[in-house]
Amino acid sequence: MRGKKTAKDILEAIDELSRAKGLSPKQIEKLMRQNVKLLDGRPAPSLTTIKRQLRPVGPKRETLPAWSITEADAAEIDLVQPVLRAVLVGTEGRISNFTAAEAAWVARVRHGASGLRPWFAWRIAAAYLLAEERGRPADKAALDTLMIFRPWDSREAMSAFEDWTLAHRPEWWGLERGPAPALPLIHGKPAISGLVIRAPAGGLRPMNVAAILATEIEVDLGWAWGGQPPPAPAKTEAD
Repeated sequence: MRGKKTAKDILEAIDELSRAKGLSPKQIEKLMRQNVKLLDGRPAPSLTTIKRQLRPVGPKRETLPAWSITEADAAEIDLVQPVLRAVLVGTEGRISNFTAAEAAWVARVRHGASGLRPWFAWRIAAAYLLAEERGRPADKAALDTLMIFRPWDSREAMSAFEDWTLAHRPEWWGLERGPAPALPLIHGKPAISGLVIRAPAGGLRPMNVAAILATEIEVDLGWAWGGQPPPAPAKTEAD
């Protein structure tokens, strides 16, 4: 009999640790058992679950054409080289080169995300590529939203991203919508009329790849909420 379904944010983390950080299933299992903050009291996924989540959906990475400076133009080199250096350091050499497809996504993200640290440009590029490989159009659309708001530009841009997603994509933060006559407030602003947004008992938790990346970028920049997800929507007196 199948066990309890693994939470989406944990599955997202498994993908992230493998794709962007180059960890093996066993390394991911060990890290997750030690990561109390990520699991938040929930059981760590088994090695079988991790392997199932990382089951290849196409050719293995090592069999794909590699990117090379010798075959790139000057503009692409300027965009890709700092990111590859950051990845070499950030993964401690577990990822030592890019495939041609990875480099193309890195260049695309860097072109549209000036001011973003190279490490996070890789994280976003890897997330786009994973969404493409696994056929997840909703994740690609979420990443597009992240790129449109450019939350790394300023505190105001970060707040604008969080306000909009709380109002229009509450499920990205583990929130549920339900019918209600009252109009809830989000950061003091009215949300969608006729709906109340309920926060889970444990508080907000980023559940979508864009929300996860935005939260980590916020932590990296040392901005609002002390590196935590945005506060739960405020309730009106009528709620």
